[in-house]
Amino acid sequence: MKVRWTEPWQEQVKGSWWKAIVAVIGAFIAMFVWSIGVSTVNILRSGLSQDALLNLTPEEALAVSGVNEWTNLASEVVMLIALLLLMRAFKLKLFDFKSLQWRGVGFTILIYIGTFLLMIAYSYFMVLLDPSRVTTGNQALIEEAFAQVSPLVMFISIAVYAPLWEEIVFRGFVMKYVFPNWPIVGAIASAVIFAGLHMPAGSVWLDFGVYFIMGMGLVVVYWRTRKIEYAILFHFIQNSVGVLMMLSQ
Repeated sequence: MKVRWTEPWQEQVKGSWWKAIVAVIGAFIAMFVWSIGVSTVNILRSGLSQDALLNLTPEEALAVSGVNEWTNLASEVVMLIALLLLMRAFKLKLFDFKSLQWRGVGFTILIYIGTFLLMIAYSYFMVLLDPSRVTTGNQALIEEAFAQVSPLVMFISIAVYAPLWEEIVFRGFVMKYVFPNWPIVGAIASAVIFAGLHMPAGSVWLDFGVYFIMGMGLVVVYWRTRKIEYAILFHFIQNSVGVLMMLSQ
């Protein structure tokens, strides 16, 4: 199951680094086109004049455009499907369910527990340095964004979609296809990019450590097993715990 830390990635694809980047950009474009298309159709169906549309409040504009939790979820699905189709077109193979083993699941859970304990210890460290910090900027943003969202949509978006998308991009693409011959560089880059993109405006440097620890836990799982499915399982468990905590508040 495990491989050497310095062993290059197998099944390398010529030009994989730019193909991975194009796949991500293409997925975002597909999501953008879908969202604009849905909003345009709903606006046209409303029958409102241009002047009436210009005078709408932000809340009224969202209602007219048909933007809601389900259309947002549909946009995420479109983006994920577009990414998978582009991966297939570029022959970027990450999934291999046939070779999964219970031993790999056990290893994943073990690394998750260790990572979770490290994150808790770091959170206490954050509070000691800044008692006013009760959560990270990213977590506060998520809680605000999903405050009025149904539990089902919240679970699908956070615990299912996010692990799939983020592990394909941050682990699969960065580690296997951007740095296939430099696994150590790819591992560090993966954790740093993951942590950096989980720091919205207003975050402090302490927030970086939380997501860097999580990112490194995910990196270790994928790095040692070379199976993206285990990293997705790790991420699914972490985000599922987060959803349950949000729902219990």
